[in-house]
Amino acid sequence: SLHSCTFEDSNMDLIGSSGGAGTASMHFSQSSSETDVVDIHLCALTGLLASDTTTYDRFNITTGEHLSRLAGDKEKSDITGFVINHATKRPQFVTYDSDKPTTELLSEQGKGESNYTCPGEDDLLADDLEYIESYFASSMVYSIISCTCGNDTYVIYAEADRGQQKCEGSPGGYFLFKRSSSDETVRANDTQDSSFQTERKIEFIFP
Repeated sequence: SLHSCTFEDSNMDLIGSSGGAGTASMHFSQSSSETDVVDIHLCALTGLLASDTTTYDRFNITTGEHLSRLAGDKEKSDITGFVINHATKRPQFVTYDSDKPTTELLSEQGKGESNYTCPGEDDLLADDLEYIESYFASSMVYSIISCTCGNDTYVIYAEADRGQQKCEGSPGGYFLFKRSSSDETVRANDTQDSSFQTERKIEFIFP
């Protein structure tokens, strides 16, 4: 059964629950094993789950049993943000900030049980992150601010210590990432070969 405690006793201040912080996260869902679960961004100070940084963990609602650590394991940074998948209404990217801001695909741990991405999306999203990382390379750090309902367009903020050509001379700015896919049929030697083509691009939008 569910238990309750007062907000003051829940230690929520440690996970950025102040207004506009955006890192307090608790999601109820049913896993593939038909067990009701809750995924919580927390900071466990003692016990088997103790960690120096915040983590994102899955619990069985009925028994309170810890099922898996979805994010934050062996990290040198608190979880500093989530990017929501609007189809599943749950986080799909998680961000950290140790030496520099980094973004990871949330469903890498507990794969198949995560409920965070739609079927077949993980590979696309992993390739998206690789493309974005290579675009900004080592000269700029970036963070994904939000994504569209179609999950193929992201708003990204990137910055550096000095003015950048990508930002038209500014040290930072907002970018729009877009992914499009299409079927392409190639005819060669009287045979047809259909292939699925994915195109990605990033454009500077502000300032």
